Amino acid sequence: MKKLFILLVLLLFLIPTEGTTGDKWTTQDKVLEAIWLGLHTFDYLQTSYIITHPDRYWEVNPLLGRHPSHTEVTAYFIIGSLLHIWIVDAVPQEHRKFLQGLAIVVSGTCVFHNFSIGIKMDF
Repeated sequence: MKKLFILLVLLLFLIPTEGTTGDKWTTQDKVLEAIWLGLHTFDYLQTSYIITHPDRYWEVNPLLGRHPSHTEVTAYFIIGSLLHIWIVDAVPQEHRKFLQGLAIVVSGTCVFHNFSIGIKMDF
């Protein structure tokens, strides 16, 4: 747990600040990022459901393993969110929409597949 905390604190230094950001964000960039963050949150809630039902489901993300702990899942999604925002911010404006669109398609596909096989969201 101590290593996780240290990693999260270090990742906070990666969050872009006004002096280190790439191109300014357009309204469309912000909307696309909000859509991705929503899907990423749904994926987190579904993954939380998976770990509370290990007899019926297992995680297929190789970074998490078949039966990750709640701490591992939470850390993965927090770190993933921070890195995604940081990377999207660093990408030049003309490529940002493609990256965000790709992330939305991948996350959306995972979320809708999970719903189709009966995985709910655990609050």
